Amino acid sequence: MIAHNARMESLVVQRGLARYIKAMRLARATAASARYRRLPDGETELMLTFGAGAPLRASVIGTRTALLNKPTDLGASAILVRFRLGAAHAFFGRPMSLLTDQIVPLDALWSERELAPLQAATSPAQLQAAFEQVLQAKFSAPYEPAAALSVRRALQRIAQVKELPRVPALAAELGVSERQLRRGFDQVVGVSPKHYLRIVRFQRALRAARAAQHKPDWAALAESCGYFDQAHLISEFREMAGVTPAVLVG
Repeated sequence: MIAHNARMESLVVQRGLARYIKAMRLARATAASARYRRLPDGETELMLTFGAGAPLRASVIGTRTALLNKPTDLGASAILVRFRLGAAHAFFGRPMSLLTDQIVPLDALWSERELAPLQAATSPAQLQAAFEQVLQAKFSAPYEPAAALSVRRALQRIAQVKELPRVPALAAELGVSERQLRRGFDQVVGVSPKHYLRIVRFQRALRAARAAQHKPDWAALAESCGYFDQAHLISEFREMAGVTPAVLVG
């Protein structure tokens, strides 16, 4: 996400890409203090930055295991393409773990010929259309590792259950070995199933805290979200967000 001091506008995603793209947004930095902030959530994002007197920059922001907090240029704009969970791998032809916690220039992953339509765009609308053209072309031969189906089933199962499973139980339920499941998550999500479960637990606790009508009861919240205790919750928040829960939630 782009934090404060940026104006956000949702863009309509082409129907053919909506299965794989969760959201597409246009962001404009309206103050020098505007920042791009991403907490761990298991997802991957593409960013096209333009304006402010700089050439077009296209980057992939891989799955995060800790907070990314970077400044943006005043007057710059960006088109942000957020992939659906477990869908980005189809466009990159390599294990997503190679992009984890990385910001990688798109021209290091895709050819100059593939990216050529972006250079001809002269407006945000043209850039969006060109980028969708590039994405459609990349998806004409998607990268689909053998373990992708099991990983998608695992992601769906994790999203459905109230009590998060342990990795051995999850693998047994899916009828695969723990090794196969780890390899699949490495290829499709970018982190191990154990680490992904930690991210899910963190996100659940964060949503519950933000939804609380009064000051969160952190001890009770820790218990309900599957942490050992409040100290464990605080430690996990510090690792993933860089601050305590109280500071993050405000």
